[in-house]
Amino acid sequence: MIVLCGGLLGPSPQPLDLSEPNFVPAPSGNGGAATLFVNGQAAGVWDGKDGKGRSVPEGFYQVQLEQPFSDGTSALLSASLRVSYTKAPGVGLGATPNLAYSGGSFQFTASWAGAPPPDGTPLRVHAITGEKVRVLSLAGGVATWDLRNTAGREVASGVYLIRLEGPASGPSRTLSKTVKVIVLR
Repeated sequence: MIVLCGGLLGPSPQPLDLSEPNFVPAPSGNGGAATLFVNGQAAGVWDGKDGKGRSVPEGFYQVQLEQPFSDGTSALLSASLRVSYTKAPGVGLGATPNLAYSGGSFQFTASWAGAPPPDGTPLRVHAITGEKVRVLSLAGGVATWDLRNTAGREVASGVYLIRLEGPASGPSRTLSKTVKVIVLR
């Protein structure tokens, strides 16, 4: 288990969301880093090393971030993290949470071959019926959806498909990843 302390000091307890972090391997293949986002703001960076300064082996890890508040209370946030040092061709997309209620939001983390896609890369939001709801833009491999459509109106309860298309992997072949999220009113 990896425990990081620090983050966003607030005046009092508030709703907090630790997004699923993306691990980005170092170009040398030794080590890497994962940025932790709380409520859409960078709150910490883990360098992919254990307590003795060695790169951790590939695998799944549970990351915890302790969020202190100025009133002396704190919250312990937790997220899963996959560490992989290979930059295999592929498109990664995750949603946190995968269920949101009115007034909530989803945060999406994306990767192409283990690295964040270029800023401005679109994430397409569709209703389960296929209707295009909204297009989000990635920044640093992250995008947030406020549960509103292109016209700015809150979407109805239902299942929504979020699609990321990656770079072409050959003639007429584009890699893509789709995740499902649920909105409840």
